[in-house]
Amino acid sequence: MNGLVNRREIHRMLDSLPPEALPDLVDYLDYLRYRTARHAISDPTKEAIRLYTSGEISQGRAAELAGMNYFQFEQLLRKQGVKAVEPTISTASAAHQRELVDDILG
Repeated sequence: MNGLVNRREIHRMLDSLPPEALPDLVDYLDYLRYRTARHAISDPTKEAIRLYTSGEISQGRAAELAGMNYFQFEQLLRKQGVKAVEPTISTASAAHQRELVDDILG
């Protein structure tokens, strides 16, 4: 119940803010997302990192699976201490990649 009370208080506080405060609030929320994202990685992102590090998919494909652009994914890899991998992708593995993407994205 305590979390619910706090959530209601937060909603009341947010509703009382003037419109000109919204850009600062959005910046702060982005900062909070960044801080929490360093510790919590979603399952599709974990799977994308696993596939990338095993050489099954390229970094660009892994970034796509993780829902990030190439550079965001590269930054995430550095934060996670993952070294760059140069996979060798043949024509046969390109079909395998499509299957993996279809399986992950449903």
